[in-house]
Amino acid sequence: MIARAQLACRKGRSRSLQWSAGAIAIAGVTALATPASAQDAAESNVYLDIFGAGLFGLESTHEWNHDCPHVMDPMTGEQLDISCDARVPMGGALGLRLGLILQGAVGFEAFAIGAGDWSKVGIDGFDVPGVPASLESMQIGRVGGAFGGGLRLSTPTTGLRLSAGLGPGVALRRVYTNVSSLDGSSTNYAAPMLLGDVSLTFGKSFTIGILAWAEFSKTISIEPDLSRLPGAEEAAAAFTQIERVTVFQGIQWFIGPMIAFHHRS
Repeated sequence: MIARAQLACRKGRSRSLQWSAGAIAIAGVTALATPASAQDAAESNVYLDIFGAGLFGLESTHEWNHDCPHVMDPMTGEQLDISCDARVPMGGALGLRLGLILQGAVGFEAFAIGAGDWSKVGIDGFDVPGVPASLESMQIGRVGGAFGGGLRLSTPTTGLRLSAGLGPGVALRRVYTNVSSLDGSSTNYAAPMLLGDVSLTFGKSFTIGILAWAEFSKTISIEPDLSRLPGAEEAAAAFTQIERVTVFQGIQWFIGPMIAFHHRS
């Protein structure tokens, strides 16, 4: 009887040890799995993008694009038959986005961007004695930036993720010229803008896509300063419509490739 009791006691202890080992194992797995799940959830919520993009204008909004200045021959007083070549603005942008994804598909973000672009307008058929050839073209530079926020939609996947963002903002710009026809002239302006993109993220760190920028600019005009230029008197006599030149106006569209470093924390 004593032997049987001892055997039963040993079996009970063995079962207790087995149950205890199982409980410890389950607790260990649970303890290891919980932080990972929390970390995955955190990584899927907050993100930071540092991106660069090319900006290519779809159309020049310079007034000479549709209406060339009136130029006459100071000697004969005859109107010259000229044409204008307005090139679209080209430039680039560097910026960052900070966002929060909700439920893996819909998110909100804020953005800040520094940008610059350059454009040129030339006059063809301009041949006036005494007027320097530099007055046949006008180069316009524009620098500044924009900030705002918007909405982002993305696929709830991890290895390869497609997303699209759209949001309003404000662009703060400085326009300057670096040619004789508008020597030393510059101006500042602020305008509402809209930023959008479609992008593809590989893994957790690399993104490529297409960025679009629409700027709703007011009429931006610059006053020419010909007083210190060679041939200023001849130029003033030749140009009958160059008191103020509108360099930007209305909606300006930009589009270009984008590459970004993507980070989730």
